[in-house]
Amino acid sequence: MQMRIHFCRNIYWADPRRSGFGTAALADLSRECVATILLARKRCKIAATIRQSDHYRLACENASDGLILQDMRGRVVWCNPAYCKMHHMKPEDVIGRNPLEFVLRPRQGAYA
Repeated sequence: MQMRIHFCRNIYWADPRRSGFGTAALADLSRECVATILLARKRCKIAATIRQSDHYRLACENASDGLILQDMRGRVVWCNPAYCKMHHMKPEDVIGRNPLEFVLRPRQGAYA
């Protein structure tokens, strides 16, 4: 026995009059179809989020302005190459430190 599946507004539904299946079988099939559709949509959203985050990452890495990400304690978690170039440092020397440690110069005297 064949069951006809119809497509209507991104939701699959089955016509019980044409299928010959009972309502319980139709309900199971409908749940499976909806679950499959929701899973496919979730995968598409995840893929779009990954693509979008890759675009942001590339934009930040290639920006001419110095950019850093800091944790709640003020330590650098990430910096772009422009920031390292501005301060004449390597990323390994910047990450894990507070920018105030290497951006501000130590005082030479009492009023320096």
